[in-house]
Amino acid sequence: QIALLIGVICECILFAWIFDASKIIPSLNKNSKTLKIGKWWIVVIKYIIPIVLGFVWIGGLFGVISSGSFVELSILAVILIGFTVILKKLPAKSKDWDETQQRL
Repeated sequence: QIALLIGVICECILFAWIFDASKIIPSLNKNSKTLKIGKWWIVVIKYIIPIVLGFVWIGGLFGVISSGSFVELSILAVILIGFTVILKKLPAKSKDWDETQQRL
């Protein structure tokens, strides 16, 4: 459950912050027949979902620590270290990033 929450938070961050989800709104609205999204959708994806899931993740983390066995704590440590390494390896936005985005 903890890995799933981390995955969803990473997807929200990747989609909303790195790939700039506001660029896809016109395409989604054009292809949708019933539901039209606006700026509220960006706020939900960028802020509300990661914050709420972060609180749920922290609550689950405390639950595992307080009642977990050595195996569960070891798995949690591997997940946290892996998550840290992945975030460390992600490239920062730079001039090359902007040139790539313009070609897309």
